[in-house]
Amino acid sequence: MSKRWNKPLSHGVEHLLSADVIFKWLDTYCPPHKWMIEITGGGEPTCHPEIVKIIEGLTTRGYYFCIRSNGTHFIPSSPNLKRVVTWHYGNDIPRSCDSVIVLKNPAEEWRDKVLFCIDNRIPYEVKPLQNYCRDSCERPCEVVAHTNSLIMRVQVIFPNGVLVQCNGQSKRGLVDDTLTIQNMSPPNPRTPCPLCRPVRNFEALYSDKEKEFFRERLCAK
Repeated sequence: MSKRWNKPLSHGVEHLLSADVIFKWLDTYCPPHKWMIEITGGGEPTCHPEIVKIIEGLTTRGYYFCIRSNGTHFIPSSPNLKRVVTWHYGNDIPRSCDSVIVLKNPAEEWRDKVLFCIDNRIPYEVKPLQNYCRDSCERPCEVVAHTNSLIMRVQVIFPNGVLVQCNGQSKRGLVDDTLTIQNMSPPNPRTPCPLCRPVRNFEALYSDKEKEFFRERLCAK
């Protein structure tokens, strides 16, 4: 989800990617004892006007989930939620987070951010930048593949509700925009390849102990 959280209004109100639309689809196809959810990408997910309702709904249903954010908006806490903030160049202190990614940006004193996390007992990770340019969007370097795999299958949902098996499908022109959660299209998850960046980055958020907890929980029912 992102700022572009719905299709153009000309498509009709039934195409809005609202919390009700999201939960109708999840309740039909994705039981919480089998799925984990990451909310990220395409913009700032906390700009969604119903983000609090979405967090509350996911928590009530028993999902374990994470939100990747730039930290500019307040995110309410939840026992099932991990709030991960990438502290970008020029941004103020994150308003709410459970862990922080500090980017080694040569244009700023990134070590001060590390000291802030230490002083406030906030878990953090330092990552180098990829293709650094002061005027471009900051992006961390690739992470290595994780052998302690937690995620067995992946379903990607674009901000407009379109279902794809891989982010790369859009680059290859393989997206069928009739397969949407608004149309109640069923999920068609895939087994991630060993170098799948979204899966590697998602798993990197959790310790081996946390992964073991999720593995037991997701396989228990």
